[in-house]
Amino acid sequence: MKLDDVDLKNPDLYVNGAPHEVFTRLRHEDPVHWNPEADGRGFWSILKYDDITAISKNPRLFSSAREHGGHRMFDENVVGIAGVGARETEAPMISMDPPEHNRYRRMVSPGFTTPRLQALETRIRERVTAILDRLGDRTECEFVTEVAAELPIQVLAELIDVPQEDRKKLFDWSNSMIAEDDPELRQSPAQTAADVAEMAAYAA
Repeated sequence: MKLDDVDLKNPDLYVNGAPHEVFTRLRHEDPVHWNPEADGRGFWSILKYDDITAISKNPRLFSSAREHGGHRMFDENVVGIAGVGARETEAPMISMDPPEHNRYRRMVSPGFTTPRLQALETRIRERVTAILDRLGDRTECEFVTEVAAELPIQVLAELIDVPQEDRKKLFDWSNSMIAEDDPELRQSPAQTAADVAEMAAYAA
């Protein structure tokens, strides 16, 4: 395989597990790998630990901020066509640089400390058991929706004090927010705008 042909975004690359041989070759021969995209601008993949660490500690040079073209949960300009634009939607924490990022991180980090999660451990185990018990004697299931997504969304609802009966709202809103790069989940700008507005109203 030519390294120029490696597409790290292609899910077929991971069908048989993590492609360790591909990553090993990239780290040795092309550690800063340009990955073209048929449906996008392409992106750089940084494949060595020391490089990743250096980049993560230098936000002035390697910005995550939305205003500098950094990570976006959705294209607020497209959604703005449907009535909710950049001025109405705050950038998510992942799309911020310090010091803004640090302020938001300080607000949310107490909810994810080791003592906080240890206090939740018994209930998390109970949730796992209940989810698996619901499968009963079935020999197959839709694993993502019935197990893999159900557990974290239940725990997230508890962490942010959302009633469990509303957890599907969190699931649907989060899918809507991250759907821009996924053709299976992507919705119309109008629907994404409606979801943003509904989520903001619920939070308020």
